[in-house]
Amino acid sequence: MIDRVSSAKWDVLRILSADAWYADPGWMRWLNSVEPATWHKQGDEPDEGSDVWFTYCQGDGSDYPDSDDQPGIPEWIWMEICELAHKHGHEECLVWVSNLGDD
Repeated sequence: MIDRVSSAKWDVLRILSADAWYADPGWMRWLNSVEPATWHKQGDEPDEGSDVWFTYCQGDGSDYPDSDDQPGIPEWIWMEICELAHKHGHEECLVWVSNLGDD
């Protein structure tokens, strides 16, 4: 039985129809790595199961930047994420990225 649990409410920044990101080779390299939280099947083309989630905290994130042993989110995409978070008033949030619109 699990006896230690922590609970917190997080804002969610949902980014819809990020087609340009899914067309970027660096994004696809990261998406096809073992790191991201996603249902995407490694090596497949993006589809309805290719949504991805990660944390954002005042410009830092759980999947940014690249490290020597793990690809990260490309710099230009991370800058867009930072701008969107700031624009929508998020200092900390869960980022949910979809390539298929708002259904």
